[in-house]
Amino acid sequence: MNLYGIREAYSSRLKSNISANIELYKKDEPWISDYFKDDNWFINTGLSMNVVELLKPYKNNLYDLENTRLIYDALMHLKVSQAIDERIWVYLTHETFWGYMRKRWPMENKKNPAKFIKDRYFLASNNDRALIRNGISRLWWYGHITYDSERVDKYGLTKILLSKQDIAANLLERSFSRNKNITHAVLSVLEDNEKAGKPLPDREHFRQLMKQINLLGGFSVLDALESGELKELLSKALGDAV
Repeated sequence: MNLYGIREAYSSRLKSNISANIELYKKDEPWISDYFKDDNWFINTGLSMNVVELLKPYKNNLYDLENTRLIYDALMHLKVSQAIDERIWVYLTHETFWGYMRKRWPMENKKNPAKFIKDRYFLASNNDRALIRNGISRLWWYGHITYDSERVDKYGLTKILLSKQDIAANLLERSFSRNKNITHAVLSVLEDNEKAGKPLPDREHFRQLMKQINLLGGFSVLDALESGELKELLSKALGDAV
């Protein structure tokens, strides 16, 4: 299927009227087409996308791992320079995956609903950091930084990333997480420890690990290290953090 986006002028109009449109974000059916009342609000990006049916949260299962696989499989061909185009994600959050968004990111009982909408339904900025927050682009980003085509389970590292909320939150907020070599090494070390019967670090210990990595980066260029050397350094840093 074609990958559509919302025209920039229409996206800007939506974003500037978030506070006035809060009640619309509580609707169970997509409303954006009726809101604009014309057919000029969306465009064909010229890119393609596989048909995707995202899994909606059920009880305590958010299905972030499963949905990451679905979204990244469908949009693996996107470059980061294309992925930071807000028009794509605004269309996907407001139209294609509206039903999923209503279940995964419901508006009800939010202390600051306008900020919540801006974070989850739009991109807060035009850089890759904003991709972590949007309700759909975050799934693409999880896949983008963890997918490993050389593994039997190509999403094995994604599983480690999403196994604990603290791991994803603390790792992705670090600037070095944009570097796949370092991110893959961090997650591989956690995976190896888990296979050895050691528990994944809790929030505080993982934060300490992230600080250790920042210190390591101050003394050596981590990306220049061989994979084995990098993992050895990170294993020691994990041991020091725990």
